[in-house]
Amino acid sequence: MSIAVKTYTHRSRNSAGKLVKGRLDAASEAAALGKLRGMGLAPVAIDEFVPGTGLQREIEIPGLSKGVGLKDLAVVSRQLATMLSAGLSLLRTLSILSEQSQNKKLAEVLGQVTQDVETGIAFSTALAKHPKIFPPLMINMVRAGETGGFLDGALASIATNFEKEAKLRATIKSAMTYPVMVLLMSLVAVIAMLVFIVPVFQHMFEGLGDSCRCPPRCS
Repeated sequence: MSIAVKTYTHRSRNSAGKLVKGRLDAASEAAALGKLRGMGLAPVAIDEFVPGTGLQREIEIPGLSKGVGLKDLAVVSRQLATMLSAGLSLLRTLSILSEQSQNKKLAEVLGQVTQDVETGIAFSTALAKHPKIFPPLMINMVRAGETGGFLDGALASIATNFEKEAKLRATIKSAMTYPVMVLLMSLVAVIAMLVFIVPVFQHMFEGLGDSCRCPPRCS
C-alpha cells in the first residue's frame, strides 16, 4: 500500500540564524520536520500546502516562464553550503534541493545535475553542462573547491558574491526608475503637443494670414 505524500510550506532558520522559507514533500508533518532537521534547518513553522486554491494558484503564460536569476543562484548556493557543512553528502543535498526548489526551471536543471553526479561526473563538470544557468564564476569556484576540499566554503563565497551583486542590481534599478519615468512622461507630453496642440495653432495662424491679405484693387 503506497503512502500519500503531502506538500508542506515551512519557515526555518539555518545555521547562520537566517530565516528560510520553502516547500518540501513528505508523508507526514513529523517526516517533514525530520527532513528539515536533516537539512540543518531549525523549523519555526510548518503548514500543509493545498495547491490551486485562491491566491496560491499558479498561472503560467506560454513564453513567459520564470527564468533563473541571481537571487535563485544565491539561495541554492547558500543552501548547498549549509547542508554540506551539516554533513550531508553532495548527492543527497542536490536531490533535496531539486525537489524543494520553487523555481521550476532551476529544479529541472538541478535534477539533471543530480543524475550526472550520480553517474560519477564531477559537480563542476555537471554545472558546466548548463552555461545559460550557471555563470563561469560559479563553475570555476566550485571546481576550485572540489580540488582543494573546501566545497562548502566555496559555495558560501559564491552565495555571498551573488547576494551582493543582486543587491547592487536592485539598487541601480531603483535609482534608474525615476529618470526613466520622467523621460517617458516628457515624451508623452511632446507627442501630445505635436498631435493635439500644434495643429490648433497652425489653423489659427492660417486664419490670421487669410484675414491680413489686402483686397484686390479695382481696375
